[in-house]
Amino acid sequence: PVDAGQFYCDGQPVADVEVLTGPAHYTVSEGRTVLLPCNISQPPIPSERVQWTFSNSGSNSETILTRDEKGTEKKPGQDHRFSLLLPPTDLTLVIRAVQPADSGQYLCNSEHAAHLQVVKCESYNTI
Repeated sequence: PVDAGQFYCDGQPVADVEVLTGPAHYTVSEGRTVLLPCNISQPPIPSERVQWTFSNSGSNSETILTRDEKGTEKKPGQDHRFSLLLPPTDLTLVIRAVQPADSGQYLCNSEHAAHLQVVKCESYNTI
């Protein structure tokens, strides 16, 4: 889609965005910015709590971001790569500079949001 591409500020790259559509199983290259929509059956009103959790095949589920009833975002572990797109109304999870360790299952308020697979980009030297 037209919103994909590299974005610059003062001549410096600030984001490399790939727009994902279709089923909620995505494969993306590391370093990209990913937006995962929260498509839950009962969207919370802005004054309700929202919780994004993550798990991969070898770990238990861990909370990566919550928004409390006052609209305050909390990020356990203080990983600033995770945020909400437009709080408090849009519950889309933004993950900046995705890494292979970000591969796994994402849940929004305990409902499946997406399965993400992050692949490492190999660089090749040419002669």
